[in-house]
Amino acid sequence: MLIFLDIDGVMVSGVAWKTPELLEDGFPMFTEKSIKGLKSLLSSDSKIILSTSHRNRFTIEERKEIFKKRGIKVKNLERLTSSDFLGKRKDKIL
Repeated sequence: MLIFLDIDGVMVSGVAWKTPELLEDGFPMFTEKSIKGLKSLLSSDSKIILSTSHRNRFTIEERKEIFKKRGIKVKNLERLTSSDFLGKRKDKIL
């Protein structure tokens, strides 16, 4: 299963008036609801493709560690490339 995943407003609360809590790795804490939801989708053949606008801020291995520290084990993780963001995101995913 392919899972295209944004971070802001999906894994991290999107409440504009509240600054998200940062963990020791410098990345915001995920909401419990989002952790539970993502875990329910993951299987041994799942692949997460980061479609978040700040997907290049961390390496793939650093991202895996960020997920792990938040209780989510991710084996297959990729990200859209910068050229994938030319035009509409929906078109690139399709």
